[in-house]
Amino acid sequence: MIAFSRDMLVAGVVIVLAGFLAWYGEEQANVAPLPAQVISGYGEILDGDTIRLQGKRIRLVGMDAPETEQYCRKDGQEFACGRLSTAHLARLVNNQPVHCKWLDYDKYNRILGSCFAGAQDLNQTMVFDGWAVSYDDYPKDERFARQQKRGMWQWDFERPHVWRRANLRQVSGEGIK
Repeated sequence: MIAFSRDMLVAGVVIVLAGFLAWYGEEQANVAPLPAQVISGYGEILDGDTIRLQGKRIRLVGMDAPETEQYCRKDGQEFACGRLSTAHLARLVNNQPVHCKWLDYDKYNRILGSCFAGAQDLNQTMVFDGWAVSYDDYPKDERFARQQKRGMWQWDFERPHVWRRANLRQVSGEGIK
């Protein structure tokens, strides 16, 4: 009978493991990344950063618009920023078909998408026009809107994520972001 030393056993395990890792690496290299999917159609505007297409909710990625019930203020007056943001997105879409590229879902099971009406990038335009803030994707557009006092930048407001945190009980299931 052949006596196996501990060193021989370790060497054998290492060889088997190295072979498995080499095979697994080849298999992984042959797997192509998932292509961006596109969903298109005539949409229903749910709020300033959410559209429903083909029965699916799509969250415009890279930006954040005020909630429907969120208000901006100036000199003791209130302005319905959330409703104005929603109306602005509806004007941008203007009853045109919307095309959204997406790869993932958010924690609310919404598609995260970059959406276009014709050639117009809805995500970027909402920030540029001042009816949404940037989530790192459109900082120059946000800076321009703020400097020019476009959209909600003409008033005082809480960033949408801050407002949601403070007013979560008021936000409906459709409007949670």
